Amino acid sequence: MKPNNWEMNLDDSPYVVSNMGNMFTVLGCRTLAYIGGSKNNVSTYMTGCVAMWRPDYNETDPTDGSCSGMGCCQTAIPKGLKYYRVWFNPVLNTSDIYESCRCSYAVLMDSSNFRFSTQDLTTSEFNDTFDGRQPLVLEWAIGQDNCSVARTKEGFACDKSPNSECFDAATGRGYICNCTKGFQGNPYLRGADGCQGIFGSLLFGLIGFLARETFLHKQSNKRQAYFQKHGGQMLATMLNQGENVAFTFYDSRQILKATGNFHKTNIIGEGAHGAVFKAILDVGGTATAVAVKRCKVIDKARTTEFVHELVILCQIRHPHVVKLLGCCLQFEAPMLVYEYVPNGDLEKLLHGSHRPRVTLATRLRIAKESAEALAHLHSPPHPIRHGDVKPDNILLGEGFIVKVSDFGCSTIDDKTQVVPKGTFGYLDPEFILNNHLTDKNDVYSFGVVLLELLTGMMPLVKERKNLTVIFQSSRRDGTFHEILDPDIVDEGSREGIHQAAELASQCIAVPGESRPAIELVAAELRRMVDLVPECLKAATSPKVLRLMNMETPTSSRYSTTQIETTELATMNAEPR
Repeated sequence: MKPNNWEMNLDDSPYVVSNMGNMFTVLGCRTLAYIGGSKNNVSTYMTGCVAMWRPDYNETDPTDGSCSGMGCCQTAIPKGLKYYRVWFNPVLNTSDIYESCRCSYAVLMDSSNFRFSTQDLTTSEFNDTFDGRQPLVLEWAIGQDNCSVARTKEGFACDKSPNSECFDAATGRGYICNCTKGFQGNPYLRGADGCQGIFGSLLFGLIGFLARETFLHKQSNKRQAYFQKHGGQMLATMLNQGENVAFTFYDSRQILKATGNFHKTNIIGEGAHGAVFKAILDVGGTATAVAVKRCKVIDKARTTEFVHELVILCQIRHPHVVKLLGCCLQFEAPMLVYEYVPNGDLEKLLHGSHRPRVTLATRLRIAKESAEALAHLHSPPHPIRHGDVKPDNILLGEGFIVKVSDFGCSTIDDKTQVVPKGTFGYLDPEFILNNHLTDKNDVYSFGVVLLELLTGMMPLVKERKNLTVIFQSSRRDGTFHEILDPDIVDEGSREGIHQAAELASQCIAVPGESRPAIELVAAELRRMVDLVPECLKAATSPKVLRLMNMETPTSSRYSTTQIETTELATMNAEPR
């Protein structure tokens, strides 16, 4: 293999890479690629994506427009990146697919500009479209000061008249300008060239009214077309024929109003296919806080499967699984409405900048409740494989009660296997090699989470070296105690730590058949928790976590974006 890596450094520019406009995209038949990035010269981010396909092995072929792991993989990036680098993992042997799939691609690119084609795997069309480059969305802002400081200085860029407003940039530093509501023009210029009032005659008003009515009629038809395309009528019929399940169909206008037209200030997380928004919607006649998640665009051939999946998901009722309350099928991509969990997630609890001290007992209880949730998902009559078990998807409610989330686009266990996009560091190596999702893949990912609870370390600790490797090495050379989180090390916790480490070792064992079933893992964790009941009273207060997760609201306007191009990182799969 001859890897051609790529990096971009924006430290000396006013730009940052847009996390809303771009996605890390990997194409190939046996391709594992990584992206690492930083903010202000500090290494803060690393993840990967795998694209796999063997024409003579896989039951399911790649599908045009579908980027879910089969020949094509996409993953989101964090906001504020000033530098990033893309590289390949060269260890995968590609000799046997050289003739049918010679090149692999990895690129951070404008996701709205990309639609996967199976020809991307067999021809050079993807590389040739923009002469070896792809569009990249950048965000920019003026200066380093926010609006309150910039207004007091000379050189303030916004028009100081009431016609123009200043907004703090979403990038975290600097500001941008916009015209005040009711005005239009250039907010950076003054006088006649700046923001001007909008006036119209009766004729223009009439034309506007007719145009609005025409637009609303078209929008109504469009909403109905999406509803039918996503199997809305089929879903309603199946729910009416089944048991009395509390499930609500929301109108797209309700969703748009509740999320402020999907405004940045309402974002509470990043899902696999886009942002997750907090909203207030009617649930059983009561205004209730909910989480609105964008699902992937559903292929027409999978509509029936998607409907059956929703019927099963809306019937799941478990104290440690997030409830699916309803959906909206009037957008291009279905929107799923879940219960809102107020206290953040396990990732912020373990790795937040102001994280509180969390006792071993609390960590074991979080692990126990997470395992119980997975065991419920795996259970008959309709087993669900999660496919992306990680701290970000383990939400924490009042008293740190666990709510496992982000399983709404997981695959229902049937004969058709669709490759989900897991997260590197938590993804089972066996799954990377055979593309076949099993219960034991979730057990592996849970084992990594358990190690994270014990050590406080990220799953990808150093470039090309992960937590499981460090753990196994420390167990062999007797230095395991050196990688433990200092918050849990005391005289009374040694036996519990030893037992939890042994359980984690069993969960990440290879081959996967030797791993325990997740219900056995949950039972063992229940036993461990019962050994230290007095410590549960010392658990960190949930109020601390709420303060830890509070962030300054994002500006009420989007910053201006600029389209740049970024070179593709390519890998020629020469025989070896």
